Amino acid sequence: MLISLLLACSDPPPPPPPEVTQPIAGTLDTGGAAPVAVDNSYGGGASAAKDGNRAPRIRDIFLEPDPLRSVDKLTVTVKARDPDDDRVKLDFKWFVNDNQVLGQEKKTLPAKHFKKGDKVYVEVEASDGRKETFDKSPVVEVINSPPEIQPPKYGVDKIDGMQVKATDPDNDRLTFRLEEAPPGLTINSTGRLSFKSSMEQSEGGMFPTRIIAEDPDGEYSAWEMKLTLNPSKQPGSEPAEDK
Repeated sequence: MLISLLLACSDPPPPPPPEVTQPIAGTLDTGGAAPVAVDNSYGGGASAAKDGNRAPRIRDIFLEPDPLRSVDKLTVTVKARDPDDDRVKLDFKWFVNDNQVLGQEKKTLPAKHFKKGDKVYVEVEASDGRKETFDKSPVVEVINSPPEIQPPKYGVDKIDGMQVKATDPDNDRLTFRLEEAPPGLTINSTGRLSFKSSMEQSEGGMFPTRIIAEDPDGEYSAWEMKLTLNPSKQPGSEPAEDK
């Protein structure tokens, strides 16, 4: 009886030490399937995976035509792709002399929005609906456009006093000259023709005639025709190919 009492009053044995679980990184045995990498060091599991979407990529931006004149419509061609094969949407912003052309968001810019000497470029946004990429084209400068002569639709009846008509897309001031002409035919700087025959002219004939309208940049338009000269009379004309 005494022995049983002594055992009941003795201290209980200490509890076993707690188990400590450490984060581990290794592989999970899938029972014969390919092992799957496991990393529990961050405790996030699948919910910790980041969005794997990648932004589209713009490879090249081309502006055409090249060179650009004030009479041309400017068009942009963009080479872009999405690394995830998502559908890519392209948006455009046009700039002339670093000022955005409001209301112009298509792939073409009409000629009315720029003139000779202007500097033009386009900004491109490529989007897959979640991420965007931005880039801009090279800057192109609008170069000079040549003038154009408008010959009479129904030929020439009277050459003396006739005004040669020409237009310039850049509104440059034009000057006129003759490269070829029969004797007695002249033209002033504004394009008015004059013919003065002489009693000393004993020979007539057919003469090639070439009229030039030129702008300050040296570009020109030529009008070619053949004039038949009769002494002491007005010359008549036969049309030639316009150039």
